[in-house]
Amino acid sequence: KKLKTLKTDKIKEVKSYAFDCCESLEVFDFSNIEKIGSESFRSTGIKNVVFKKLIIDEMTIVTHGAFMECKQLVSECSEVKCIPRTMFCNCRKLTDLILNKNIVHFGQYCLYKTAIKSISFSENTSAIDECALGELNLTNVRFDENCLDVTIDHNAFRNSTIENLIVPENLYKIYKTSIWDQLK
Repeated sequence: KKLKTLKTDKIKEVKSYAFDCCESLEVFDFSNIEKIGSESFRSTGIKNVVFKKLIIDEMTIVTHGAFMECKQLVSECSEVKCIPRTMFCNCRKLTDLILNKNIVHFGQYCLYKTAIKSISFSENTSAIDECALGELNLTNVRFDENCLDVTIDHNAFRNSTIENLIVPENLYKIYKTSIWDQLK
């Protein structure tokens, strides 16, 4: 319960639930980590997550809920292809998410009830699952003009508000009745 910082030079894998509810854990170096199990850091005091070597892809080497309900997480910088389901769910202080252009998939509830205000989807985005961006107060949502082959769940933005939405005309036509009309 009093663990604040952990030296991780030799650690390659963090098993599921390893630090679950370790609220005092604030610093963890992810530079040598190759796999993170489900809910490994749920409800910890982790403040910043930076993945340098770790690449999240369709094989999901960071599994669902890894950082769910982290109360102190304020920024996350990733070189990811996929944000697994519930990865940052209920991280209410998470305000910034730096994504590269290679991200292809936003899993179910991955950013649900965070403090994200702005998000851009690149031309490589192929799927936005149920409630991936649910219950957010978004200032800006932007889809790249070449983002035309994307599957968007009809509840991807459930109960979210969006002030400024930029959508390519063709994408708007595809999803007109099922998604955009429910946004306020």
